[in-house]
Amino acid sequence: VVGVSLAEYQDREGRWRRSRSRGHQLRGDLLEVLERAEVRSQGEKCRESARWASWSCGPDLPGRAVLPDLLVSTSSMGRPSWRDQWEARIQRWVLVDLDGVHGLDRTDESLVSSLAEVVSQDVETSGRMAVVRTSSTGLQVWVELAAPRHSPRRWCSTPEVRDWFQGLGESLLGVVRREGADGGHLDTSSLGAGRYGRRPGWRWKGGAPYRAHLLGVVRGV
Repeated sequence: VVGVSLAEYQDREGRWRRSRSRGHQLRGDLLEVLERAEVRSQGEKCRESARWASWSCGPDLPGRAVLPDLLVSTSSMGRPSWRDQWEARIQRWVLVDLDGVHGLDRTDESLVSSLAEVVSQDVETSGRMAVVRTSSTGLQVWVELAAPRHSPRRWCSTPEVRDWFQGLGESLLGVVRREGADGGHLDTSSLGAGRYGRRPGWRWKGGAPYRAHLLGVVRGV
């Protein structure tokens, strides 16, 4: 999997522009990547960056200039040489991105196990998964496929696959609501070859630093 960052920089005319890094290969499988990012985000260096952003960011300095968004690919990626762009080669995971969910603070520790129960009953999945809370109203559920797909772009665009993904997302959103939250919707664009999800880490959200954090990892039975 590949990690990238989204940052903002100021051009010669003084305008702020968004820039995505070229990306680099991350060690280990996706679950290990998320766990390492969670530990790192709790360290003093990352907390100090968040404190500095809280003090310094505003109209003249956007938060992403200090706290870049940290992302990780949903596909296993490759490229012919280091000069070329990364390309999706194998799809081992899907990312169920739930936005606009209110009342997540009302849910408890059973949320991850309840989501895992739904995932484990789906024949298209291996049962391995992770849940990242991305904001006060956002969740990203990483779900490993039972079998990897070696043509990610074609597989993700298949109508049957998109119908399955929609159903999985609605089922997971239903669990979140039963656990005490309300509202929310599935971002269907999160199913795609070479897309990126959020790694745990500090980000700028709603005019203040927020630590996207790992709620739990399930490695299956």
